[in-house]
Amino acid sequence: MPFKNYIFAGGFTNRDYETLFKAGKDLPYKFVIICSALNNIYDIPENFTVYYDTSSVYFNYVMKNADIVVINLKDIVGSSGQMAILTAMAFGKAIIYTDNPTINHYVSDNLSGLMYESGNHEILKSHLKKLMGNQVLRENLSKSAYHQYKDNYIKHIEWEEISHFISQN
Repeated sequence: MPFKNYIFAGGFTNRDYETLFKAGKDLPYKFVIICSALNNIYDIPENFTVYYDTSSVYFNYVMKNADIVVINLKDIVGSSGQMAILTAMAFGKAIIYTDNPTINHYVSDNLSGLMYESGNHEILKSHLKKLMGNQVLRENLSKSAYHQYKDNYIKHIEWEEISHFISQN
C-alpha cells in the first residue's frame, strides 16, 4: 500500500479523532490513521483511511512516508504520545500536536512542530492547510524536529544502552 501525499495520525489510545475528522473532512488531503480497535471511531470521513491493530513495523512505515504527522492527544494522562512523537521526530516529520504536558517538552511550537489546543478543530485545520500548502515550512519543521531529536534523545538512549550493558557484565 504505497500512499503518496497524506497526513498520518496514530497511536494506541487517547487520540482525539473526532477533532481531526472535523478539521480534515472538507480538506482535499488524504489521511491515514493507525490505532487500536479499542478506539471508538465512528462516522469516518471519505478522505480518511483507518487501520486497526497493525504491526509496529507497518505503523512506522506509514508514519515515515507521510507528509505530516498529527499527534492528537485527547486527555491529559500520565503517559501518552511520547513514542509516537519521538518516532515522528526521528523520521524528520513535520508535526502538528496537541497542547498537552505529556508531550510538550519534546517539541517546540513553531520550531519543530505546530501546536493546537485540544478540541480546537479550526486551528488544527489552519495548521494542516498551512503545512500542506507550504513545502518549505514543512521541510524546515521536519529538519528542526529531527535535529531536536538527535541532539536531545539519541545520546541519552545510547548512554542508557551502554549503562545497561555495563551493569550486566
